[in-house]
Amino acid sequence: MTIRARYLTGCAALALAVVAVAPPAPAIAPSQIDSARLQAAEENPNDWLTYHGGYKSYHYSGLDQINASNVKNLEVAWIHLPGRSTRGLQSMPLAADGVLYYSGSYSRVYALDGATGQLIWSYYPELDEALVSMQTHSPYNRGIALADGKVFVGTVDGRLIALDIKTGKQMWDTRLVDSKKLTVGFTGAPLVVKDTVIIGSQGGEWTSRGPLFGVDIKTGAKKWEFFTVAGTEDAKATWVVPGCPAATIPTPTPSGGERRILRRFTTGPAPTGRKPARGQAPTSIPLRSSHSIPIPAS
Repeated sequence: MTIRARYLTGCAALALAVVAVAPPAPAIAPSQIDSARLQAAEENPNDWLTYHGGYKSYHYSGLDQINASNVKNLEVAWIHLPGRSTRGLQSMPLAADGVLYYSGSYSRVYALDGATGQLIWSYYPELDEALVSMQTHSPYNRGIALADGKVFVGTVDGRLIALDIKTGKQMWDTRLVDSKKLTVGFTGAPLVVKDTVIIGSQGGEWTSRGPLFGVDIKTGAKKWEFFTVAGTEDAKATWVVPGCPAATIPTPTPSGGERRILRRFTTGPAPTGRKPARGQAPTSIPLRSSHSIPIPAS
């Protein structure tokens, strides 16, 4: 792969830093990532299988090769430039069996050899460019999910896509949000719970009720949908700006063990629509809420 010098300035990049110790093991073909392996993710610190690291969402790694005594020796091992990038890289790279998977702007996905940084495959979804250019929060992506031999990514124009983990070939593509109507899509990382892929749309300053979707891991068919903001007339009466609840959906966290409870936090200040007095800043609606959602049985 040829890298031109002009791309090295102002371009986001994924970099891996290492210390001068034992060389890393070579990348190997990914083994099966199933429900049991995801459930025990924290027990194998060589992998980072979910956005949060595991279902406990501690974001803690048990690896100790890099520590307080040798961190000063860190140096760049390799750099990968994803090409087209707007607002930089904001995703959490995932690691499985020596392979790094990460997403970039415009919902693009990359698989790299963790030891060398060599590109294994990349996937560029076809997007509605006119629609993406209208979205305030576009076009960054904050993460992906791994399971069932697939890589899952939400797109900024409202689709959830499954890719073959070995080749990057598209397995299925499901539209969940009418982005032309709602001007929102997906920027957060999906979460896999058993045979269901769960993802919620972003909202920000747009008129979104914060939908959360459960999708069949095998077929891509939508199994269920949950709105974090009610659409009843009583609920609408509490919206300061008509039609503007603006619920933003970050990556969900499962809890409750066998109770199959999904813990979902929402945030999303929206303009109140009131003209500020002289010398005052525009006011907003501070929305902070959480939802405990029973995950429907398969």
